[in-house]
Amino acid sequence: MQNIDFLPAEYRQKTANRHSHGWRAAGMFGAVALLAAVAVSQNQQCRRAREQLAAATAEYDTAVAQTRQRDQLQPHWEAARADAELFTYLRHPWPRTQILAAVLGPLPESITLDRVEIRTDAPRRANPSRALSRTQQEAEDTAGAKLPPATRDLRQLRERMDPAPTITTLSGTTRRVDLLHRYLGELARSPLVAKAELDSLESVAQQPDAEGKEEAPMRFAATIVVRPGYGQPSGPTGPDNLAQANDTRSPTWSPQ
Repeated sequence: MQNIDFLPAEYRQKTANRHSHGWRAAGMFGAVALLAAVAVSQNQQCRRAREQLAAATAEYDTAVAQTRQRDQLQPHWEAARADAELFTYLRHPWPRTQILAAVLGPLPESITLDRVEIRTDAPRRANPSRALSRTQQEAEDTAGAKLPPATRDLRQLRERMDPAPTITTLSGTTRRVDLLHRYLGELARSPLVAKAELDSLESVAQQPDAEGKEEAPMRFAATIVVRPGYGQPSGPTGPDNLAQANDTRSPTWSPQ
């Protein structure tokens, strides 16, 4: 059977035009919606970027301010450190009572001391350095003038004090030479003593007792080299040694 179309062609053209206009309108609406979504997304990205830039700027300003503050405080910090080093070095000599306590603490009853002397020896002269030219001396003086005053004072003190050891000399008598050697061995192990040596040992002439059993007394002399103090080369460090250095209790000892 053949289908007969009674609608005019103009009607069909208008219907097709309406459908095409609808699709175009839908496409335009989709494009506008897509553009709007892109615009919103870009706006959000720009806002986040501005927030990140503001945060980074604040951090940068803080870092610049801290760097400027550090540069301003650097000279004060260096001066404070120099003062602390000088103050520590000024405390380097061991208290005399502490040295006496270390020397007399292990003293046995069989040893009688009649002389204990603590002294600082004159600095040992090192090899003389080569003479500086006038230009070199001026450069050295200029470099030294830039140092904090405490650092210059500390250098002068080190040059004068570091080569000068503290020496304790002992002299007395004993009837037990073995106990004398044991006593010197105990001194050598003391934290304050670097070296303990027997310098001389000689008998003392006396009349023998009735039975002739008592040993003849021996006169001796010994040298005790005290270890370097705080701030000196090979000196002690740490709170334990600090407590020991600050212990200034007098020794409970009196000559026999």
